[in-house]
Amino acid sequence: MHKIRKKMAILAVLLIAPLLLGSRHSGPAYDRHARESLDAFAQEFAKKHQLKFLNTGVGSLADAKEGIWIINFVSNQTLTIEEARLFAADLTYQLLYKVYHDRLFINYCKISAPFHKSADMREEYVGFRLAFWDQNTNRPLYPCVAQIRLADGNLYYHYANPNTQALQEPLVESLAALELPLYR
Repeated sequence: MHKIRKKMAILAVLLIAPLLLGSRHSGPAYDRHARESLDAFAQEFAKKHQLKFLNTGVGSLADAKEGIWIINFVSNQTLTIEEARLFAADLTYQLLYKVYHDRLFINYCKISAPFHKSADMREEYVGFRLAFWDQNTNRPLYPCVAQIRLADGNLYYHYANPNTQALQEPLVESLAALELPLYR
């Protein structure tokens, strides 16, 4: 009897361990695969640009009402608004190109259409948040931006309040104003 319990316990561990150690995303396969692809994109982008990739998630990461695929980064770099605009344009273009050309995201939209406004890909579904902090977790002060967000088809550039470091009302820029190369 003891040998049977021992074998059952080993079998249970062998069956459950892959489930626990597998993908960090859960849900239907079409959702998991798209999120894993987004993670891979974010990790590669972060490495290339000396960012720290924190996670991916849904709209609440970037205060996006319609966001489905949102990336969360942090950096200790400092960027002026001009530098931030160039950086945000590059990240936005690469991210939009990825989701518009990767079958995983296109299939996701078609399968999950009943839950969204459209079965087609939309810019509003994609976003990111890039927060800037120094080694002491202080936000950079003007003239450097403290945070950049892509949410609901707009870019938001935030400065930090010099007294409280709270984010101030953002400067808002539409995707059309960026004049991105064709990504569709």
